[in-house]
Amino acid sequence: MLNKNSYEYTRHMTWPNVALAYGNLIRDYIAIPEIYFERLPRINTEHIRRMTDDFGILQFAKYSTPHQGSGYTLDDNARALIVVSKLYSKYRNPAFLNLAKTYLNYIKYVQLEDGKFCNLVTKEKSIEKNSWSEEAFGRAIKSLGFVYSLQAIPRAERREAEELLLKALPVASEVNSPRALSSIIAGLYYYNKENYSRDIVKTIRKFADHIVNMYEENSSHDWRWFEPALTYSNSKICEALFFAYIATQNLRYLNIAEESLNFLMSKTFENGVFVPIGQNGWYKKGGERSYFDQQPIDVGSMVQTLSLAYKLTKNVEYGKNSVKAFHWFLGKNTLNQVVYNEKSGGCYDGLDKTNLNLNQGAESTVSYMLARLSLDEI
Repeated sequence: MLNKNSYEYTRHMTWPNVALAYGNLIRDYIAIPEIYFERLPRINTEHIRRMTDDFGILQFAKYSTPHQGSGYTLDDNARALIVVSKLYSKYRNPAFLNLAKTYLNYIKYVQLEDGKFCNLVTKEKSIEKNSWSEEAFGRAIKSLGFVYSLQAIPRAERREAEELLLKALPVASEVNSPRALSSIIAGLYYYNKENYSRDIVKTIRKFADHIVNMYEENSSHDWRWFEPALTYSNSKICEALFFAYIATQNLRYLNIAEESLNFLMSKTFENGVFVPIGQNGWYKKGGERSYFDQQPIDVGSMVQTLSLAYKLTKNVEYGKNSVKAFHWFLGKNTLNQVVYNEKSGGCYDGLDKTNLNLNQGAESTVSYMLARLSLDEI
């Protein structure tokens, strides 16, 4: 216990945090451009590989050591599939393709006869069949559509992704969660890029209209949002309408996507620093926003959404803010502490009022990687 407490107490004294503190001190007295203090860390997949066995990516870690007893989730494996598929498409490294096959096999393993995907699998590889989750289902659809859209992925894996997606698609009509629908819209957009279908466009329009209806029911002049509260992965709802606009060219989707994203930025950027909504209380309409517990998944989501918004609209503010949000991982946050561990390749699990959660679980690390790769695209 003494060793553990000492380790956690001294994290602000690590070299990256000391360098960051010196940089901030120098900036207080000398007008040095930000670019001298900003860089993108190299791509490091060491921790993702460490967390992955021949079945899938494990859910949790104790510091950087995988927690074998934590089991596996569809959420993590679906997101990890997107990461390594992007990496394989970019570098053609067979190791990334092997990881993609592992995560794709996990998705196939948890699909039931009716097309649904279960989320949780125990360390003994037993599927928890009551672990149906709309949002995990949506993430699976997104990852499968994304894999299918990549010409670099071998035909066999693309075909398998397509089969799993089409088997699951009828289940999508049961989904109501806006974040789940957002992932489904993204997945169908990617799938439709390579296999255009008017029926798929019609389905995208149906789900996008559902999200628009939520916006019209909940928004007001001072609350431009889809729900009566800002909670987690908020930007993914805006992102879905950007995808829907690309697929349908319906300007209503684009207008609401920008209006809601601008509102979200106004609530989460303070003095040039990205401050995601804290999971310890959220931010209810008419109330006070929570600042802690801040999660890497929220940061990763915002970086991806702003990157897409910039590519689509060429609005420079979206591009600048995507970089500012990403630097939350590198120490530009409310604690001025580095959240990404360059040495291990892992990302710490969260940021509370006074400390970092120093465990480096799958969700946090994959969220960081999705954000990092998004910046490469712009």
